[in-house]
Amino acid sequence: VVEEEEGLLVIDQHALHEKILYEEILAAREAGVRSQPLLVPQTVRLDPSEWEAFAEVRESLAELGLEADEFGDAVVIVRAVPAGFENRAVDRLLREVLGKVVEARRGGSDTLPDLRERLLQTMACKRAVKAGQPLSPEMVVDLIRGRARAFQPQNCPHGRPSELRIGWEELARRFDRK
Repeated sequence: VVEEEEGLLVIDQHALHEKILYEEILAAREAGVRSQPLLVPQTVRLDPSEWEAFAEVRESLAELGLEADEFGDAVVIVRAVPAGFENRAVDRLLREVLGKVVEARRGGSDTLPDLRERLLQTMACKRAVKAGQPLSPEMVVDLIRGRARAFQPQNCPHGRPSELRIGWEELARRFDRK
């Protein structure tokens, strides 16, 4: 909750952080920074639906910084992860992203730009702080500063609101003060 001149600003920390990260990922892609090579490439065994999804979107994943190749029957070897995801479990990250691909395909969305957009949104979502997660005072300040730099911080990349403004008059009315 942030006190402003006009009233209070209630922030959904996950949605706002997701928006900030999404814009950072886009900026990094535009600057040519897409991936962090793994010191030790990791193999991941996939189920049939994940394997099918991987075969369809492997090149798109590489464009987003998740570089992986086939490494046997239903096994991939991950050689690099998107910048900023170095500390994530590689197998979980790959499965989460492929899960979104499978969901998108089931929902009838199969255009490549839409798929890339969904993957970018998923990457931001998975890196964002969680709703209700305790934040240090420094993290709160960083989040508010990030909000000031973000383009349209009022919504997360999925379109959900990230903040709610409550004016002083509304608060007074709600507490029967006016």
